[in-house]
Amino acid sequence: MPDHICPHVSLIKQSHKELFGNGKYGLAKDFIKLQTEVTDMHKDLSSMATSLSALAKSQIEQDATEKEKAKVSERRAKAFEKVGTAFAVVFGLVGILYLVLDHIG
Repeated sequence: MPDHICPHVSLIKQSHKELFGNGKYGLAKDFIKLQTEVTDMHKDLSSMATSLSALAKSQIEQDATEKEKAKVSERRAKAFEKVGTAFAVVFGLVGILYLVLDHIG
């Protein structure tokens, strides 16, 4: 019985070289390397998500603090305005009373 000659030998050899490499990384090793890189990137992404969450919470707290400071400043300004108005009214009345008494007396 004669030996069978497979017409796909060159295709199989080429596929073997591509899959396992020919002195270089082949698809098998590249796949493992990429899988490791994707796993590392996933870990980095999880870490970044945690950091971003902490940053967002910090920003919310900072915004709340700034808003409270603005409210306190606004209340202080209104209080000074009321005190200033009260002094102006009192000094105005005292001035008018002084003029009236000076004019009478």
